[in-house]
Amino acid sequence: MQRKRVLVLALAAAAFVGLGLVSLPASASESKATTFSSSLTTVKGNVTLFRAVDGTLLPEYANQTTLRLYRGRVVAVSTAALHCNQSLTSCVVDTPPSMWSDAVRGLDPQAPGAIRRPGGIDALTYDDRGGAGEALPRVLDMYRRSLRSALAKAGL
Repeated sequence: MQRKRVLVLALAAAAFVGLGLVSLPASASESKATTFSSSLTTVKGNVTLFRAVDGTLLPEYANQTTLRLYRGRVVAVSTAALHCNQSLTSCVVDTPPSMWSDAVRGLDPQAPGAIRRPGGIDALTYDDRGGAGEALPRVLDMYRRSLRSALAKAGL
């Protein structure tokens, strides 16, 4: 009888310690997740319009860049290629494939590294398989203005 009691107490103690150990990592990961999410910030820039050859801004082709920052450092950039109405009250995301979406897809991965380099945003370029052709410099200008707008809103 004494042996059974010792065995039951030993099993109960082991279960108690086991439960304590299992719950410790869960609470530790919860605090890390809370810390991470409170340090992660999302900032959306202004809608920037495509500038035609004559300098006219065309709302039917636009970009809006979103930055994801971790502790004040840009970790990801995503840009929506948009088609907006004249008053910019209604914008629709471009449906790929198109030169607008292709440009964004080529520039977004480069942007976080370019932001960290002096003058790096001006050096952003992409492989023009999307067919921007002679519009390429103006597509790049639109993208850079969108990115700069988001950076300004983020205080960077």
